[in-house]
Amino acid sequence: KFPLTRPELLELWLHNLNREPGWEPNVRSVLCSDHFLEKCFDRTGQTVRLRADALPTIFAYPEDRVQDIIETVPATIKDASTGKSGGSATPAEDTECMVVSPPSSPGGSPDSARAREVAALEHSYHGTAVAAKRQGPDDREVLKKKLKMSRQRVRRLEEKVSMLNDMVYSLLNQTIMEM
Repeated sequence: KFPLTRPELLELWLHNLNREPGWEPNVRSVLCSDHFLEKCFDRTGQTVRLRADALPTIFAYPEDRVQDIIETVPATIKDASTGKSGGSATPAEDTECMVVSPPSSPGGSPDSARAREVAALEHSYHGTAVAAKRQGPDDREVLKKKLKMSRQRVRRLEEKVSMLNDMVYSLLNQTIMEM
């Protein structure tokens, strides 16, 4: 989930996501774990959790949207979230965060073709829940048909069981009368 309660960290997340201007995550917006480095996860105990200062850094941008990716959270944001004073951090940590630029490659190189291919396969998230619901009715109709067919099959089987019970009862009555 997006860090909606921490505006400074949310701003860094949105910078790294490089989504269209004006896009804002809501309480249901999520980002999958494929976009985080292994060091961003807390694997102590049974539950795997995302660390409080984790930033999504793994993306395949097309060449026209390549940007600098912020890889670590500045110390001032870390201190604000933990309640510690900023005096314990080094001055370099207070003023800067580490920025990693993607390697530049010539325009028609195989690397750029590979980057475009990866970008096409990148996760496609629905912009809103409404867009996801619009695609849902087809699935809903298929499920309704399956439910109807299952109910018909159950009804036919119940009728068959009832008929067979009647036959067994009549055969038992015949054998008792013959004795």
